[in-house]
Amino acid sequence: MKLSPMTFAPVLALVVACGGAVAPAQAPVNSTETTSATAPVTAPEPTVAPTPAPATPAPEPVAEAPEKCEGGWVCVKISFATRKVEPRETRLTGEESTWSKQSDGRTATFDQFSKGPVELTLRRKGNNKNEVVAKLKGGGELVIDRHDGSNDDFTHIGAIATEKEGALFIDMRYMR
Repeated sequence: MKLSPMTFAPVLALVVACGGAVAPAQAPVNSTETTSATAPVTAPEPTVAPTPAPATPAPEPVAEAPEKCEGGWVCVKISFATRKVEPRETRLTGEESTWSKQSDGRTATFDQFSKGPVELTLRRKGNNKNEVVAKLKGGGELVIDRHDGSNDDFTHIGAIATEKEGALFIDMRYMR
């Protein structure tokens, strides 16, 4: 096959762009010459694919800073040993195994804790006073939070809880 200079230049550019090797120029073949059927057919030189750039390692996930316990959240820590309720500065993160429940005045029970089930209840009292109480196995109730408001302000609480460091961690929010 004979390539004209007009056809040869774009083919050469395509071969170079693809990273292939350029074959040495050959002398033009006369149209009167014939090739014998026994002439060896030469295969084109294999093209070498460009080597890919080394893969960059994926960035490691950045540990998120814990969110502050604000915006309507009440965060507490209840020690199983002393049964003391202490406020916490930050909310639970997704790293811990947590359980969630809601209470509209009925008891919500967390059964997963090593010291036995924990019951949370929203108690409505007179004069728009409310309190959330926790009852740990072994008796006795602990008041976790007191909150003013009527049924128009909130209808129930949502709670997220986990156990760590020998204590019960509870994040709670008053909701409508």
